Amino acid sequence: MNDEPIPRPGPEAIARLAKLLGVGIVIDDVTEGPPFRIVATGLLDAERMALEGVGETEEDAWRELARAAIKWKRDDGRNIRFMWGA
Repeated sequence: MNDEPIPRPGPEAIARLAKLLGVGIVIDDVTEGPPFRIVATGLLDAERMALEGVGETEEDAWRELARAAIKWKRDDGRNIRFMWGA
């Protein structure tokens, strides 16, 4: 594993998650709240998936977006590419 600290919920954490999942995640819109809302597009091969995170705080919304991305990738049925030390 790599020794870099885990970033706080936000764009950097989503970028690292996307790399671990082997997908692209494009942030389309961030709406101030409460509730905060983050809309994104997940990209895998030639497929697109709408992803969304909503929360009482901005961090909660980023966490929900991360959960949505993980669920989408898990439900996709393809293997997740773990890049240890990447």
